[in-house]
Amino acid sequence: KKRIMNSEKGTAELKEYVDSLMIIPNEKLQRIYSDLGFIECFKTADNILYDAVKAISEIIHFSGYINVDFADVKTIMQRKGLALMGIGIAEGEDRAKKAAEIAMSNPLLDDLSLDNTQGVLLNITAGKDFKMAEFQKISEIITSCTGDDGDIIPGVVTDEEMEGKIKVTFIATGLDSKSMPKSKRPKRSLGFE
Repeated sequence: KKRIMNSEKGTAELKEYVDSLMIIPNEKLQRIYSDLGFIECFKTADNILYDAVKAISEIIHFSGYINVDFADVKTIMQRKGLALMGIGIAEGEDRAKKAAEIAMSNPLLDDLSLDNTQGVLLNITAGKDFKMAEFQKISEIITSCTGDDGDIIPGVVTDEEMEGKIKVTFIATGLDSKSMPKSKRPKRSLGFE
């Protein structure tokens, strides 16, 4: 109980000084991955955080047909509080729908409400066979969950190795937690100055 209190206090304090914050509660690891070994369970959380950092890096560094750059990442993440990210890859029939739905279903972060999302960074990586209808379908699925009142910045990257597949990466910021009281927005930005 004391560790939980310390964690909540630390999280509230950390929110004062960071632009965006992603939290993976240990209780979620235990509930979702209870059959995994102890070390494997924590490696799963590490991999999610690794994927988040890698996705942001790829969004910034790879040129796209609809390009997303550092300024876009800054717009979505600066002074936005709690964040959620998801990655989905699919191929075959209904690949756009499947990839978007996989990206939106991150069980470790399901205590966050997407209702009043302040910002969404959406990046789609696909081969040259990517269709406009697929772009529309992905956009519809993401905005049906996050709403379209916040800043929404889409990007599309063409990658020959993704022929037949679609990868959807989204980062939603400015979220409300169902389990924690909403704290003040950061007073200053440390990460994007």
